Amino acid sequence: MTKSVADSIRAFQIQNKFRNATEIRKPILLSAQGTIPDWLNGVLYRVGPAKYNLSDNGKQHAINHAFDGLTFVHRFEISAKQQAVKYNSRFTAESAEKTIVNNPTNDTYFGHLPEVGGVFSKVSNVVHRATTIGNNDDKDPSSDNVGVTITPEYPLPSKFDKDDTDPLVVVSKTDANLLQIVHSTSLEPKRLFTYAAYDKRLDGTMAAAHHKSDFNTGETFNFSLGMGPSSKLTVFSIKQNNGNDKQQQQQQQTTILADITHRKLPGVPANEQERIQPPYTHAFWLTENYVIIPEGPLHFVRGGADILLNGALVPSMAWRENSPGYLHVVHRHGDGHVITLPVDPFFIFHTSNAWDTKLDDGTVVLKLDACAWPDGDIIHQISSFGLMHRTPPPKQEEGSTTKIRGITVPPSPLQFGNLVRYHLEFNERDTSIAKATQRQITPNVDFPRYNPLDNLKPYKYLWGCQHQGATVDDVERFSLIKIDTETGKTIKLDREKEMYTEPVFVPKPGAIDHDEGVLLSFVNITDPRGPEHDSCLLAIIDAKSMVELARCDIGQFSCITFHGSFISDVHFETSNYN
Repeated sequence: MTKSVADSIRAFQIQNKFRNATEIRKPILLSAQGTIPDWLNGVLYRVGPAKYNLSDNGKQHAINHAFDGLTFVHRFEISAKQQAVKYNSRFTAESAEKTIVNNPTNDTYFGHLPEVGGVFSKVSNVVHRATTIGNNDDKDPSSDNVGVTITPEYPLPSKFDKDDTDPLVVVSKTDANLLQIVHSTSLEPKRLFTYAAYDKRLDGTMAAAHHKSDFNTGETFNFSLGMGPSSKLTVFSIKQNNGNDKQQQQQQQTTILADITHRKLPGVPANEQERIQPPYTHAFWLTENYVIIPEGPLHFVRGGADILLNGALVPSMAWRENSPGYLHVVHRHGDGHVITLPVDPFFIFHTSNAWDTKLDDGTVVLKLDACAWPDGDIIHQISSFGLMHRTPPPKQEEGSTTKIRGITVPPSPLQFGNLVRYHLEFNERDTSIAKATQRQITPNVDFPRYNPLDNLKPYKYLWGCQHQGATVDDVERFSLIKIDTETGKTIKLDREKEMYTEPVFVPKPGAIDHDEGVLLSFVNITDPRGPEHDSCLLAIIDAKSMVELARCDIGQFSCITFHGSFISDVHFETSNYN
């Protein structure tokens, strides 16, 4: 009997063996080895999956996909005066764990595929999901797993009452249309809600885990993806009130910028434009005048219906062979969906900075940076993300892989994409004249961050992670890299056994050069002896020279943290733009 898509994916996922991280609810003081810069004071939040092995009366339930571990939020309160960091963490999906333990098929995963008991279980699962969609206001705030990005001072819907016991608003987000408020100090989950709480039209199933912000206008941007036979991308902005009163600042206005149902390719009549295929879109771009939504060839088949049957996103995706990628350009100021431009096929997890200019003849030029793959194979490679090889993995034998829905199965070892810059030109008065090109800046880059003071402007420096494969002498790891986006020159911080995570850039107050500041990175130490010897720490790195300034040991465990944000009360408010 031919294996189903789900069975083929389950066959290689079952080999993944993740360990739980250690929850530290009561804050502990981490002393610094080295020197914390005297200007660095504030709080770093990080979020990601950290609990994979769930138990009920001795019965173990193992989650086998890296992205589906239950979420921990981490808080680092950095004090230059004390030369120390106060640290605490919290598991934010306790009720979700109980649900999974009671019935593993009653949850929707990113890629994890639990064993199911035949057709009846699948149908019951569909009924369960259909009856719970949209019912978030009355839900236990820890009853869903929300843990990809985390944002301090995220704008909340006007109808929500202000919590006077919490000095900040901290919100976790994911690729589903689902957000979670956590207390800014205790990290206790406080509320689940969807973007429909801002505007009832934002009721799509999916959204981008990475929003975009314009600090000058006080606007936050995202989209809602409605799936089905008539899929629709609804692009929107949320504008905060600029009043001085705290209650006034909580008020906001939501604007629908565009409903994208069809591509708008130059030179193709409106009645001949093809419908969009509902894409898996993790991030997008923002410029001063435009929002740009990528539609890559990696899409949800049958309008997303397979998600209900599989109970997971990944087995419900396919890669469209011989298809370009598409970039949908939406005007921020009332003109809606302007144009769609085809580019080389891509899959993008993470975008970087972007900006627009207008030439004398009215031609609009967009520059868009992103870390891109030429195919969809990464979507299976990430199932073991964070399980760093301690020895070189065995080479795949010729003929041992196949393509399922255009994606290689079983996957090759993890590889990063390349930092590329897309160059778009079009004229809004005559959109039949348009072009899009791209160039590679640096290979093998992901988790890009840049100085938030450069947001929506031409910029020179970008920081990110590079992947280093295991050798006979050293374990697999991620290094940190600084990239001059104009010349492509790089500086790398690479230490044996150390897996650096996304570097959060914090600008130095009053700095002239835009690479003056520090990088904050959660670091996992992979011990060749085995995972029981692994540990983790917080590293503070000089962003200009890429020299470590200080590190604080956290504990004898490792932990995947995807993304983070820093907020300071002494200078630039947040090092957060996604």
